[in-house]
Amino acid sequence: MSIIPERYSRFIAPKARARVASLAGVADDHGMQDWPLEVADAGRVDEFIELYEANVDDDERFALMVLVLHSLDEMPEEVVELWPRVMPQAGRALWPRVEELLVAAGPLHAHSIIYWSCVVEGPDGVWRGEETWNDCHPEMFGITPLARKALSRLREEIGFPQLSLHVDRPD
Repeated sequence: MSIIPERYSRFIAPKARARVASLAGVADDHGMQDWPLEVADAGRVDEFIELYEANVDDDERFALMVLVLHSLDEMPEEVVELWPRVMPQAGRALWPRVEELLVAAGPLHAHSIIYWSCVVEGPDGVWRGEETWNDCHPEMFGITPLARKALSRLREEIGFPQLSLHVDRPD
């Protein structure tokens, strides 16, 4: 899993979490350890995206995008020999819309993009993702290959250091 450089660190602000929970009609209990994971809903991704698009507050948009990404990753899995976690077609159909939102607000979402890309810094200072799909890291997510495409597109804008990614899944 990624260890995110401090300059990209961002967390969901409690006030934004409460507001997003109210807007989205999801639970908001202070005892929730991983709020976006606990309230993620694969069946409501379109709705969460619409809330994001209608929102202008950066803290709330950050929280909504985290909810969108967790919800996409929660879609039922399909098992494929070369890639153990593959996003179903429904999630793939939504991804171009999500990727454009991520890219349009790249610095705001740098933390999320790096996290979901599952990259690690090597001793040479180069950040890498898994080089082959046959040797996938067990902690990768269903949306990791798609997040890596967004990271690749945003690398220069967010000032990300050297990057070596395998971004295309073999057919």
